[in-house]
Amino acid sequence: MGSLSISFKSNRHRRLLWILSTFLTIGIWTILNHNSQLKSTHNIDVEYKSSYNTSSIDNSNNIDINFKNSNSVINYLKKTKEIHSSLNPTRIIQTKDELTPDYLKDIQLIDFDHRNIKYIPNEIINGIYEKIDLSTVNWSKFAYVLYATSIDYICNAGIIFNQLTILKTNAKFVLIVDEIFLNNPIEFPIENKLLLKLSQKFKIKLKPVKLSTYSNQLNPIKNIASNNQNEDQVDSKNWKASITKLLIFNETDYDRIIYLDNDAVLPNSNLDELFFLPPANIAIPPNYLNFEKAINSDNYAQLIKEKYNPENIGYIPLTVDEKTVKWEKFKQEFINPFLNNNHSNQYLPINGDFKELSFIEKANQVNFYRNIYNHLPSFNQIDESHLTTSLMVIEPSLEIWKRVELAMKLRTKGQFDMDLVEKYIAPLKDILYVYFLDHFKYPLIDDAILNKPEVLLLPHQTYGVFTQEFNSRLNHESYFAEPIDQLYYKANLSTSTGEPAYFELDKYIDRKQQASFIYKQMKYIKFNDYPIPKPWFKLDPEADYMSYRLGCTDHPNFKEINNGKHIVEPKLITDDCSTVLILEKIYEAFKQNRLDICELDLIEPSTTKAASVSTATTPST
Repeated sequence: MGSLSISFKSNRHRRLLWILSTFLTIGIWTILNHNSQLKSTHNIDVEYKSSYNTSSIDNSNNIDINFKNSNSVINYLKKTKEIHSSLNPTRIIQTKDELTPDYLKDIQLIDFDHRNIKYIPNEIINGIYEKIDLSTVNWSKFAYVLYATSIDYICNAGIIFNQLTILKTNAKFVLIVDEIFLNNPIEFPIENKLLLKLSQKFKIKLKPVKLSTYSNQLNPIKNIASNNQNEDQVDSKNWKASITKLLIFNETDYDRIIYLDNDAVLPNSNLDELFFLPPANIAIPPNYLNFEKAINSDNYAQLIKEKYNPENIGYIPLTVDEKTVKWEKFKQEFINPFLNNNHSNQYLPINGDFKELSFIEKANQVNFYRNIYNHLPSFNQIDESHLTTSLMVIEPSLEIWKRVELAMKLRTKGQFDMDLVEKYIAPLKDILYVYFLDHFKYPLIDDAILNKPEVLLLPHQTYGVFTQEFNSRLNHESYFAEPIDQLYYKANLSTSTGEPAYFELDKYIDRKQQASFIYKQMKYIKFNDYPIPKPWFKLDPEADYMSYRLGCTDHPNFKEINNGKHIVEPKLITDDCSTVLILEKIYEAFKQNRLDICELDLIEPSTTKAASVSTATTPST
């Protein structure tokens, strides 16, 4: 949410009374909101039958939307009766402050839903992006931002930027690095040479930072001095990486940035569509692997029966057809009506350079996005979820940066970037309370237009995948279930038609083809296979960690003797050999890219064991 300039015209005592009454209301709201939050997840998620014909949707109400005309989005929604005060949890802001210019006094803004945290699926992300005239976008306001604190991560960044170049992204490249690599070419010749080479080749903007500026001084109230010197050194090393990563929130030269952990690959396309998400301070995927703690716990049945009872919220899992129809209908209701009918290609009247728009154009663009946001599915499984900071879409601002600085001061030993983001920047459990208090604020119109949700959840299936999905998973239902379905994929619930739910892959896709099927949907895959080392280390076929590879019955690597060395037998065997082949392809491509782009060979096995431990415990994994 943006910082709001609130104007209270009451006296000091009245303001105090308002504050007290607001906090008294929180207790009542907390009780009531628990059920309403669960129910709101599906109050717009109607479970459509698979026989539903999308061609029958009536578009006769479509009118020519011109974002240069006052309230054109609001007027369309009123005309089509899409704004229902009794059903829509939002409100229309209409400020007539004496300081507001006359030509703005009739501007109306749809408020965003303050009751829920929202999730946006791939279908809607792409549905928006496909209808934007990219030739009008000011791409200098959008950037991919990475960081590097060692030669290996500098090389990783080069590989990512090379992939993005091949995949024809339009955005800028930024790499945050420790200034010692640029200021001390004699002490760090390899790092210096590679940074300059990559910068020139891929037009990367290097952002040197002085990490010593950000002290490793822990909060003295919450920390006790350690007697373990090695433990303190590990904490200090990992904190150095965390500092560099957190600096991305200060990249205020850009309207929106996509941050990527660079120990990863982009297998299928660039990620430019994420620059055009509905506004939010941060868009981030949940860590789908964390849900398994709840699912595999002894009280899972009780959790589903009491806290997340599907009958209480009207939850019914969707079939493949129902899921397709649901999001097609969503696009026809909330995206297609706003296409510019005067343009031969029917683009959305969205401009990528928001700051350069007139106020009326800004208001209409904000209303368009908020109307989409308010109808997205709500995410209610907050208590069982965690985020992953491997990929983040951020709208940098001074307000967010102040939170980061505070988080740095308050960190305790063992807390790193992921912990601080969850606690101070995107605290899912606290956001709804903040939203609730904000709902009582009446900002000036120029503040209200900048107000935005704190968090928008992204689909992990595309933007939050780990290589262990191919290396240690015999079943992909957890991966394939969307965040709102995560707690139910093992609940044995029936669909409305009796057909398999879309996430029950075993029931409609041959097990031997599942890895290939899910791989096509991935756009970002992070190397995370602990205890298997990161891919810049050469694997030792005799090392114990090799038993953690997923084996395939038909694959020679798990049967033969390699140069006289016994290959450690895997603990898990799958009959889906495509998962093994995909992973080998990813590792082989990384090895070749490291050599071609950075002129670096893989690190020999003699150092692999120690290195794999340190890289597996870095805060970004």
